[in-house]
Amino acid sequence: MLHVAPSLSIVDTGVGTFTLGKLSHAPTPRPGVLRRSPWVIPIMHAALFYPYVTLSVPSRYPKELLDKALARDSKEFSLLHMRGRYSYSVANLSWIERKAASVFYATPPTATMEEALEDFLAAYEEKPDWIENLIYIARIYLAKGDKENAKNFFSKVIALTPTDEDERDRVREANKSLAKC
Repeated sequence: MLHVAPSLSIVDTGVGTFTLGKLSHAPTPRPGVLRRSPWVIPIMHAALFYPYVTLSVPSRYPKELLDKALARDSKEFSLLHMRGRYSYSVANLSWIERKAASVFYATPPTATMEEALEDFLAAYEEKPDWIENLIYIARIYLAKGDKENAKNFFSKVIALTPTDEDERDRVREANKSLAKC
């Protein structure tokens, strides 16, 4: 059992799937546990986003979990980035996906590019050399028509040395997108 937030846990059901459930009592995590446990963030990311990726219609539930986790550690850059990605994906829903969300949920999720940008910039303050975060900031500025800031962040991505194939793809994207600025 993994305690994700004060009153939530991830439980292995024994058949290769995980369920998210409420705890009867909230454990008290040690201060800074999110920063010291590198495996907590990837597991939380998978638990929050995997079920919703297949539906393409995100729920409000992941954001609520991220808000609770950030209430405990508001400077955790990976949580800020995840909440930014959530807001970014909700803000980019197509018309049909928004209609589907209104059918599936009484109150469909809402988010704006501004909310996503705030979270990405907060994550940038904590970890300024994270290529994935920088590319999202640049994408938002480009989508908003702020080509000067987009160019600035695409240039920052290009200036960094990628460490894996994912980061190399993002640097290539930054090079292509820089031409649009």
